[in-house]
Amino acid sequence: MGAGYAFGAAVHELGHSMKAADAKAYAKFESAVLRLAQSDAALEQIARQTAADYLSPDSPARAGLLDAQGNIDAAALNEEISLRLAQELVADPEKLVRAVERDRGLMETFLDFVRGLKNRIAIRLSGSERAMLDEAERTLVNLLRGEAGSVAGEKYSFVRATDAEQIARAQELEAQGENAKTIWSETHLTRDGGAWVREINDRGAKLYPNGNARGEKGSRLADYLEHPELYEAEPGIADINVELGTLSESEKGKYSPQERTLRFTEDTFKNKSMSDIMHEVQHAIQNEEELAAGGSRKLAYAALVSDAYEAVKDTPEFQSLQTKEERLHYLEEAAAKQAGAPDIETAATNGYVNLGGEKMARQTAKRWYYTKDQREKTWPDVAGNVLDKSVESQRIVETLERIGYTKNEIRGLLGG
Repeated sequence: MGAGYAFGAAVHELGHSMKAADAKAYAKFESAVLRLAQSDAALEQIARQTAADYLSPDSPARAGLLDAQGNIDAAALNEEISLRLAQELVADPEKLVRAVERDRGLMETFLDFVRGLKNRIAIRLSGSERAMLDEAERTLVNLLRGEAGSVAGEKYSFVRATDAEQIARAQELEAQGENAKTIWSETHLTRDGGAWVREINDRGAKLYPNGNARGEKGSRLADYLEHPELYEAEPGIADINVELGTLSESEKGKYSPQERTLRFTEDTFKNKSMSDIMHEVQHAIQNEEELAAGGSRKLAYAALVSDAYEAVKDTPEFQSLQTKEERLHYLEEAAAKQAGAPDIETAATNGYVNLGGEKMARQTAKRWYYTKDQREKTWPDVAGNVLDKSVESQRIVETLERIGYTKNEIRGLLGG
């Protein structure tokens, strides 16, 4: 079998053996991982797809989930889902830190998990997989030492490129047909879907949870985040409003371009969750510099359904539908099919996470933990789709009106 199979088998084997050795400890581990999937869109999608894979009538693994009466054993399915999620977390430092940074017990559990993969499983892993596990182990050790903000040396965010010579060289390479990775390796520039962007060093960034970075209590980003290089590259960022308070359960921070305000939970600052903070700061940079913007699943849903309407509105099958509910359901199914997804919820999630602004913000958070060598060798994939919120909001309203919904019904459907 291939190396990817070997790694997945190792994760599953250790996970099942953990449960056999200490069912109570494993139950805590599984519960935490499944809770995480409920608050993280990317992990939720993985959990959903894993369940679909196991529950498929054609799946050979389905038989292992059946109880004595031939029904699906929910506990067995949750075990498989949690182990699949564990594999994802171990493989991605950003996801791993987000999962465990607030729970020392979970850090220790994952550290045991990683060391078990490295040392206790009699299975040969590839060099890249062992390097990945080494990085996960190092990340967890640093978290346990209270050094979440210094897991690795160099840390970077993205801003619009301004060096004319660099840009000219990048454009020359692009015209020659070179791919984005090659252009990055030579110029350290890449496109966000349109503009050329570069990284700036976040190493000197320092958090002041009390908002007194400038000597007295304030409510601007520069009062909470000392970051000279960022403010030199984009001076307007320093004066963005910051508010600490309560957000929805799944959110650690959010940025409102309309209000030009960054909002964070108090725990995000208390725990010095720099990965989460810089993710949202990156969205603010995108707005200030007119780079590719982020969005939401609702925005992606609007674009998908509107696109589907344009594609099928003149077909006899669509025109034969009698009710607005039938038409909307038809459009949702068509949108999912066009996106190559099993349902509209998955399609909207995929659309959201593949927006250029979201990809850039995730790269900012992920690369926070990279060493200088890793950063220089690893091309940041920040190019993604671009959706205009005002345009898509108008399109979905017009689409729903055309298939028979009233303005009040549309407000109810779209949540506003």
